[in-house]
Amino acid sequence: MQVQDVLFVPRLRYSVIFVLMFERKGFEVLFQNGKVRLRPKGSMSDGIVLGVREHGLYRLTGKPVDHIKKQVEQV
Repeated sequence: MQVQDVLFVPRLRYSVIFVLMFERKGFEVLFQNGKVRLRPKGSMSDGIVLGVREHGLYRLTGKPVDHIKKQVEQV
């Protein structure tokens, strides 16, 4: 999965990903039990874990793009 059309904000301490971007691409973003998951809209699968909650923010797990893409295709 590639995130495109992103904006660069100088001196921003954290990278920010907008949930709306995933929703427009046909995915659901679920925040449950300290994890953020991504799955195709309408799917009943657990999806894939994109990140975990740390100190009130969700940190991406840092998995390689090919690994995430392959998991999304299998869902």
